[in-house]
Amino acid sequence: MSVHCVIDKEKFLDILAGVQNVTNKKNTMAILSNILLRLEESKLKITATDTEVCLQFSMDAEEMSAGSITLPSKKLYEIVKVSGSSTIEIKEMDNNWVTIKAGPSTYNLAGMASVEYPEFPRYESEKGIKSPSVVFLELIDKTQYSIAGEQENIYSLTSALMDIEERDDEALIRMVSSDGHRLSVMEKITGNEILKLKNDDGLILIPKRGIQEMKKYCESRDEIEIYLDGGQFFIGDGKSTLVIRLKGGEYPPYKSIIQSIEKKYQVTVEREKFIESLIRSDLFTRDAYHTIRIDLSKDCITLSSENIELGSSKEELPVSYEGEDLSLGFNCRYFIETLEVMEGEKVHMHLDGKDSACCFTSEADQGFLSIIMPMNI
Repeated sequence: MSVHCVIDKEKFLDILAGVQNVTNKKNTMAILSNILLRLEESKLKITATDTEVCLQFSMDAEEMSAGSITLPSKKLYEIVKVSGSSTIEIKEMDNNWVTIKAGPSTYNLAGMASVEYPEFPRYESEKGIKSPSVVFLELIDKTQYSIAGEQENIYSLTSALMDIEERDDEALIRMVSSDGHRLSVMEKITGNEILKLKNDDGLILIPKRGIQEMKKYCESRDEIEIYLDGGQFFIGDGKSTLVIRLKGGEYPPYKSIIQSIEKKYQVTVEREKFIESLIRSDLFTRDAYHTIRIDLSKDCITLSSENIELGSSKEELPVSYEGEDLSLGFNCRYFIETLEVMEGEKVHMHLDGKDSACCFTSEADQGFLSIIMPMNI
């Protein structure tokens, strides 16, 4: 049968806006630039996928004729966005063409047959466990920035690791990310229900694209339902579903990296002032690696950067430090990005000596740490 229905414009527009990041990617399959519209029993289901991430929404519709069709996501969004009507009428015509009426405007849009569209994984709400969205938002916000890009040779680093374990009759959920040059970890104690997510090895690898969509999904909801099934991560709220295809493989032994930091020396510095000094120093970093020199002496840190063509920068900042004099090199941008996601007026830098990695912590940021590897200077 052919789709024919009338729907609320604003609700439809919100859904279309939410799927643009999924459908506007470069895909080998042309139909993945489309969304699937399936109408039955006065409900319109809207589906978008890039095969790694799947989104499905449901909304009420005035049904004249049930059926399904796929339409270009971007063009449909543009049409609905500029329409001056409170309702949108969609009517399928011959050869997968659709007529869209919005107030005084009528559009004819070419679609594709729904039979060619990938099948959406079946969401089984009875398997889901409820969780406050804020739990996952905090895990993502503290680690998303250091997930490796797609060019990374170590395949698993292009994902965030979600590690779940039982601790003292409670559940601990930990998110880890690394690009090979830095490591970010955030962990939270939560209800024992979350232990149901734990798979055989306890490790869940969520691809970077999935993390991005998961964050967007959680931002607009107070509570979510989640479960794992067959290498897929399901997140729902009763009206919509996000499905993320998990990655396989092993994650580098991050716990041994954390344990290798002995924290011999501690530097305590005001976070905001440190960020401001780093931003100024970054103006003269001499290469693509944003290299800065850090000199530590009693209660003082000196930041130096140099660009042969442009000049140099040197800045001193008071800190609390009682260790030996040290000179180290680091990527300035890595420091800035870490400090920007941290909380608290003051943060701690832990070092083991010359050429050691730097570990950031804060009393106001329980459960978070970031390790940044040194650079040659």
